Amino acid sequence: MRKLDRKPWPFDMQQKLKQKQDSQVTLFETERQMLEALIARFYQIDADVLLSHNLCGSVFEVLMARIQMFNIPHWSRIGRLKKSSFPARKLDQGGYSGSSWIPRMVSCGRLLVDTFVSSKELVRETSYDLGYLAQKQLKTQRKDFDDEKISDFYLTSERLLSLT
Repeated sequence: MRKLDRKPWPFDMQQKLKQKQDSQVTLFETERQMLEALIARFYQIDADVLLSHNLCGSVFEVLMARIQMFNIPHWSRIGRLKKSSFPARKLDQGGYSGSSWIPRMVSCGRLLVDTFVSSKELVRETSYDLGYLAQKQLKTQRKDFDDEKISDFYLTSERLLSLT
């Protein structure tokens, strides 16, 4: 979890984290530190599979854009193949595909599993949003929040930890 720009952590955040013994939350002061720790974690765990909802749609694109913006070293550790130059975005006939597809170029040696794409192939639903699928398929209520109101969660440590 990272601190928002020009917004302090709640005063009792460190104390609440220590009380929550099963928590694996790490606090970062900047987005750059958080991205560097994420890449180090990829390298340390060396997972065979990367799994996410809408991984191939927007998650990977946003992650790589932020890594490129901050000029994070060792970005190629997301995959297993060491690369020195960041992949160039090449648009062909209305979309990214084939060898120019950024996630494929970056995640060499790891299997990408996108639950959004998989759910479209395996389940017949009216919507494939994660919250809707959780409700219909798993009978579980997922907490959704508006991205515009995320700064409201930083008012108290309880509200901030409710996101985890």
